[in-house]
Amino acid sequence: MRFKLLLDRILDDGRFVVINSSTDGNSPGPEHSALVLSGAFNIPLGTRFTELVLKRSVGANDFVQFKGERVSLKLTEIEFFRAKTDTVPAGHNAAVRLEGKGMELVCQQLAAKSNGFHVYLVANDTET
Repeated sequence: MRFKLLLDRILDDGRFVVINSSTDGNSPGPEHSALVLSGAFNIPLGTRFTELVLKRSVGANDFVQFKGERVSLKLTEIEFFRAKTDTVPAGHNAAVRLEGKGMELVCQQLAAKSNGFHVYLVANDTET
């Protein structure tokens, strides 16, 4: 299972608006993740994202990976519905704070993205 955040924009205070787009309907989640009926997972505080991925939309619900870069960004703060929480709920938006190597690259990619391109952070393992 891979945790995946779709990055939308950067807020004035340096946090990111994200959508939790993690899914893995083929295998059970780890004990500390909340597996919901749709096969989606909550992303816990402390998750370390190791890859920045750019994808290009090529049709309805069809994406092609365009580029991947190594990063090491830890999820250090989550705000969901104006309250601090310890997970980014499956399928929902949240404002998050990230810390670590690759922040400049993430900011550059968000600033430069054009229509049809999407920026994701991926955690290839579920260790927090």
